[in-house]
Amino acid sequence: MRFPTLLQFPRLFLCLLSVSIIGCGGNPEFATKDTPKAMSATPAAAPATVATFAGIRNAYKISKTSTGFSVKELSGAGTTVNLSGQTSAKFADVTVNLLVGDKSKTIPAASLKTLIELYIAFFNRVPDADGMSYWIDQIKAGVNVDQLSASFYDAAVQFTALTGYSATMSNEQFVRIIYQNVLGRSGATAPPDADVAYWAGELASGKPKGFLVATMLNSAHTFANDPEWGWVPQLLDNKVTVGTFFAIQQGLNYNTSEESISKGMDIAKAVTSTDISLAKTKIGMTDVLFDLTAAISNSEFEKVQSIINAHCLTCHSTQRTEGGIALHTADLIRRNADALYIMTVVTRAMPQDGVLSADEIATISAWYLAGAK
Repeated sequence: MRFPTLLQFPRLFLCLLSVSIIGCGGNPEFATKDTPKAMSATPAAAPATVATFAGIRNAYKISKTSTGFSVKELSGAGTTVNLSGQTSAKFADVTVNLLVGDKSKTIPAASLKTLIELYIAFFNRVPDADGMSYWIDQIKAGVNVDQLSASFYDAAVQFTALTGYSATMSNEQFVRIIYQNVLGRSGATAPPDADVAYWAGELASGKPKGFLVATMLNSAHTFANDPEWGWVPQLLDNKVTVGTFFAIQQGLNYNTSEESISKGMDIAKAVTSTDISLAKTKIGMTDVLFDLTAAISNSEFEKVQSIINAHCLTCHSTQRTEGGIALHTADLIRRNADALYIMTVVTRAMPQDGVLSADEIATISAWYLAGAK
């Protein structure tokens, strides 16, 4: 696969590609300053912002609420913990960045995709959520694609054993690794020597390595539905899908940088041009419907209604309306939210059976303080 026409106007093409991220220009010292963060996750959040749980992630169900998140234990006492100020939930095996889903929406979708593709191109790994959160902030601050690529390359050469990159590698060696990581071409589908020589010559003429990576990423997508090479962009897209699921939708980080790198690579290697199921099996999350990018559902109200149905309808229904308050429909519950909050949360006078748990009281309180919708 050779794309010489893309290189006829190198600076113009790079600028146009950079605009898809954030625009041309930027700080030339960026790559040196931020190199380590390209390969490993950012430092853990301050303890006050991390909620810690003893079990593994699959032992809990995480739900978005109107005030934050709830984390429910799936066995044992089935305890639910409501989180309102925490940014992460740390489990025995992984840490969930609770904010990355919403943060991912603060940059264009194309920028987010390119960022994940850079992880694939330079490390052939799925990104971790904390790393994505950091780089999203950098993009918003004005960093463009050539600066991102330079930082990722500088990080890759520091982990030669894992990435295959080194500071002393030849241009030909660099090109072959990009063909392998970006285009999935190695072994029987490895590029011919003439193609490698062409791209190596572009580097020798002064083209930056970041430019070559960005060009090859862009070029790969032009082969969608091609009879011979259509599997190449499909492989790349599938890796992006898995990376998005892992880092953005599930918000995952392994609890050590070493795990994030090695397991992230193992997951990416399991992706094929036709299948992502093995990669998701390696991720191993059973709460697959959990999605940090999804809007808050009406589940909080449904929880409140369930509590009322269990404890309040004996006295507040069509058959019996104590104090003139009926609660047997959703509209009536919302209409009487003030009284409901005062009697169940403030005075604790209701229900008369007095059996509301601390979690049930917290659920009603969170729903009411969020607007009782």
